[in-house]
Amino acid sequence: MIVIMILVTVLGVIGLSVNKALVDQKFRTELSTLVDQLRLAQNLMLILGTDIHVKFKVLPENKGTEYWIETETELPKSISKEILQKHHQLRTIKGLFFVDLVKHSAKKGQLDLLFLSHGNVMSKGMMRLATTDQDHPPPNVLQAYIPLVGYPHPISSYFDLKQAEKEYKGEEDEKIDHALILDTYKHREESRNVSVPLKVHATKPLPDTFK
Repeated sequence: MIVIMILVTVLGVIGLSVNKALVDQKFRTELSTLVDQLRLAQNLMLILGTDIHVKFKVLPENKGTEYWIETETELPKSISKEILQKHHQLRTIKGLFFVDLVKHSAKKGQLDLLFLSHGNVMSKGMMRLATTDQDHPPPNVLQAYIPLVGYPHPISSYFDLKQAEKEYKGEEDEKIDHALILDTYKHREESRNVSVPLKVHATKPLPDTFK
């Protein structure tokens, strides 16, 4: 009996570990696919010069959330067939939370991300995704964040909220800009200190007609 109890306990622990690993893998896969679709929407807006929407709709009976790409202008059939007719689903990700700072009409259970006017109008806010739809989930819940900064910018996901907030606030961009400014200033100062020999070329006298 003792051996059986030990085996049951070990199998239970292994089962929980395997289930946790499966949930983690499915979560990461759905997250990666969503980020790819958001990047695609931004690229379509910039490359094709058309307005793009990424729309989300909660499915009935707890079947998850469906999302897809729409465009306000007609695209070639080849592009439309490969891109616009594909619908994706979030199943492991049960909670999608986003407050768009770009005010536009919205319905309950639906979300419309905007990629419009060559980047002049883009949804802005911090998107949070979780394995639960609770507003305040417990610490052990798997969560990820996608910062949308409101203008054309590389779109990435983060499991660390602080890192996502740095991206959202543009702190990394500021560091890069500051480094470029310092490098440019340093290069300019070094150029001033380098003496370049001036070569004077003798020229022939101009003809009388050009004097």
